[in-house]
Amino acid sequence: MTQTAWRKEAAGWALLAAAILSVACARPATPLVAGSWVYAENGESAELRLEHDTATGRVVGTFVALGKETPISGRADASALVVERVGDVAASADNGTMAGVISGNQMILTISQPGQDPVILPLTRRPGSGSRSTALAPGSVAGAESDKTSTETPPPPEALTPSGPEAFAGSWEAVSDDGTTTETAELELSDGIVTGIIRSLERGYYSGRVTMNAEVAVRGTPRGGGLDLRAWNTQNGSPESAVTGRAVRRGEYLILRIGDGETGYARPGTPIVQSAEGSAEASALAQAVAGRIYSASAQASGRGAFVGSRVRLALCADGSIEFSASDLAGTGGAEGVDMGDATARRGQWSVVLLTGTPVIRAQWTGTGSSYSLTRYFRVQPSAGGSGARVDGTELSATGSC
Repeated sequence: MTQTAWRKEAAGWALLAAAILSVACARPATPLVAGSWVYAENGESAELRLEHDTATGRVVGTFVALGKETPISGRADASALVVERVGDVAASADNGTMAGVISGNQMILTISQPGQDPVILPLTRRPGSGSRSTALAPGSVAGAESDKTSTETPPPPEALTPSGPEAFAGSWEAVSDDGTTTETAELELSDGIVTGIIRSLERGYYSGRVTMNAEVAVRGTPRGGGLDLRAWNTQNGSPESAVTGRAVRRGEYLILRIGDGETGYARPGTPIVQSAEGSAEASALAQAVAGRIYSASAQASGRGAFVGSRVRLALCADGSIEFSASDLAGTGGAEGVDMGDATARRGQWSVVLLTGTPVIRAQWTGTGSSYSLTRYFRVQPSAGGSGARVDGTELSATGSC
C-alpha cells in the first residue's frame, strides 16, 4: 500500500470503521485483550489501545492512525475482538466493520468498508501492556447494548434461590466426569462479608499427579439474595486489579459468574450432574433441539492475508452429535504468520441437569489421553426455531439430521 493510499484508508477508518464480524467459535476461555497493539510496516503504523473488563467482556479504547485518536468500544468474544462502535458510528454493513482474531500476543485486525477490499493488519501486543484487566466505568460503552439485533435469543428466567450470606460459606467443589480436573471453593463469612479462595487443580490422566493451575481470591458483598463478587489472581494480581462477578444459589448449588462464564459447585460428595428424568424443562429442551444443526461462520481476505472462523453443532435425532469449531488466520507473504486452532468431535448426546439446569451432554468417541470425553453445551433455542444461543454465542439453524 502506498503512503497516499495508507493515509486515505486510515482517515476513512478513523471516521467509519465499526463493527460486527461474527466469528463465533464456542470456546470456554476468552483472552485478555487489554494493552497496546501495534502495527508497523514500511514506515506505516497503527495502534489499538484497549482496556478489557473480563467480568462483562466489554472492551473500550482508542484507535490511533496518522496522529489521530478515535474512541472505540466493543467486546471480546471467544478468540476475537469485535469492535461495535468507532467514535459516534455504530456497526452496520453500510458503515464498515472492524474485528480482530487473537492468539496470545498477536492479533490479525480486519477492517472492511463498503466497495473496498478488506485491509488486514498484523498487530503485536507491546510487551508488558496487557498484564491487567480494567473495570470499565458505567456508561463507558453507552449505546452498545441498544445496537444488538432482535435476532438474539433472550436468556430464559432462572429459578434461583435467594440466600443470605451464610448460605455461601463452607466447602464447595466441582469435579470433571473423568476426575482429571477439580475446582474447589473455600468460603467463610465474617462481619457480613464472604471471603475465600478458589483453586483449580489438574490430575494427570495416567500419572495421577495433582497440579494447581490457578488460585483466585474472592470477596463477596451481599445484595439481592446473592453476592456481588470481586476476584483476583493470588499469584500475580491484587485487589486493585480485581474483576467483578456474581455468586448465587440455584437450589443446593453454588453458581459463580464472571462475564459470560458460569461455574457451578456442589458440597463435597454431591454430584454436579444429575439425571434429567422427570424434568419438564429438560424434556422441552430435548424436543426443541433434536434433529437440528446450528452453525455460524465468517471470513475475510486481502493483501495475501486471511481471517476466518466457523462453528457447527449437529444434534441429530438418532442421538448422535457432531461439533466442530475453528478460528484461523494468516498474514500471508514469504515470512507470513499462521495462527489459530481447530476442533472436531463426534459422539452421542443426551439432556442432563448440570448444577440444576438442563444442558446437552456430549459423550465423545475417542480416548481420554488426548482430550476430555465429555462436554456440556448450554443451548437456548429461539422461540421461532430459527437458531439458538450456544454457550452464549448466537448460531443459526442451518439444517437437520
